[in-house]
Amino acid sequence: MIINIFTIISLFIAAISLLLGIFQAGVSIFLYKEWGKAGTGEERTRLEDFAYLVLLIASVILMVRLLSWPLFYVTLNSYVSEIQGAMCVAGVAQIQSAMARLLQTVKPLVFFAVGGWLLLNMLDRTTKTGPLMERKFLLLSIVSLFVIGDSLGEMVYLFKVKATSSVACCTTIFDVPSRSSALIPRSIFGEGYGGLMIPIYYISNSIVIGFLGILLWTGGAGIVALSVASFLAILNIPLTGVCALEKVAPALMGLPYHHCLYCFPKNVPDGAIIITLFVIGTFSSGWALMLKVMGRSPETEATLHRYIKNLLWLSFVGLLSSMMMVSVHLAVG
Repeated sequence: MIINIFTIISLFIAAISLLLGIFQAGVSIFLYKEWGKAGTGEERTRLEDFAYLVLLIASVILMVRLLSWPLFYVTLNSYVSEIQGAMCVAGVAQIQSAMARLLQTVKPLVFFAVGGWLLLNMLDRTTKTGPLMERKFLLLSIVSLFVIGDSLGEMVYLFKVKATSSVACCTTIFDVPSRSSALIPRSIFGEGYGGLMIPIYYISNSIVIGFLGILLWTGGAGIVALSVASFLAILNIPLTGVCALEKVAPALMGLPYHHCLYCFPKNVPDGAIIITLFVIGTFSSGWALMLKVMGRSPETEATLHRYIKNLLWLSFVGLLSSMMMVSVHLAVG
């Protein structure tokens, strides 16, 4: 185990999240089953007071848990100088590689689920009677299970990373001809696939941004329209990922033959901002759909429409800003 300030912070947050996640998972199921049942006025008051305390604790710990995804990469980056052969996070992630891949898959899902629950909770708090309470407790129980798994996995992984480990640098992973980001487009477009990567990046992102713009222009916020927006945003993730690995990131880093996205924030000063804007822009369309499905109620109708509109704007601005920042870099060279 490598001990530094980032390890301590990560383990502390993970431990607190694990304990409170277990508490929230059990209590939220209990409140989901008991909410709305008949009882004396005093019993209902006690249940409501307990429920609001649980929601307050959940809101605080889940807002903190949102930070665990970026903090995980910051922590791994702090290990680079301690591990022989590591040039970036890619090298560190070779230690217990299966667990590292699993965590990197789970953490975005946890981020999305936590963000969606926090938005649903905010929406319900704008009402007088709390019509979404049962849905919030049900979703909280599911989100808590994700948090428990993520927190436990992160703790186990950080304990298993040793300073005595020796790994290969990222060039042996991402710069070999057999890398998957090259094999897939090469099998579709042939050896000349490289020249198509940047146009595909712009076409894919422009389609998503354009559709979001149409929804904002027309005021469309139906389930079908939001489902299409979410589908396009999800489809855009692998397309942008392949294009970024093969051409966009190497061009912005000034390293045309280096295809490591882990090196991107280190070599491009605003690289982390570009990635963050893309992530927020992508997730926001999914959050809008999630609110549309779970947040419908006569009491939330007006506020729900405003929330969805704001999320679509956030998605539009996030993806457009990310693409514009990439364009500036490409133009400046």
